[in-house]
Amino acid sequence: MKRKIWLTCFGGCAYILLEIIWNGRSHWSMFILGGICFRMISLIRKFKVNLPIKCVLCGFGITVAEFFSGVILNIILKWHIWDYSFLPFNVLGQVCLPFTLLWTLISWPAIKIDEMLENKMNFAKKQNKFI
Repeated sequence: MKRKIWLTCFGGCAYILLEIIWNGRSHWSMFILGGICFRMISLIRKFKVNLPIKCVLCGFGITVAEFFSGVILNIILKWHIWDYSFLPFNVLGQVCLPFTLLWTLISWPAIKIDEMLENKMNFAKKQNKFI
């Protein structure tokens, strides 16, 4: 359980860092979204399909998570965290095809990072040095 919490926090921090690098700012709610997305990537990584299919599934999953987060945070709560209405192929200004493609590409290193972290934590657990 502690390992899952640690990986969720890692994903949250990574998501915020990516947003800060991409557009210079983020929002605390993206920590939660990022943690959820990284856990989803971890689950998809274990599917018995090839890597490109895993990346497409991750990109789609992240887009779905962003859509529902956007509907709640931006449309219902009116927090105005992001607005993609100016981008092509957007849905209610919450998600768009260009970012889905970007998430699909970013999923490849995220899958590899998740695998590396899990291997390191499993090794440390065997050595009684970590969670």
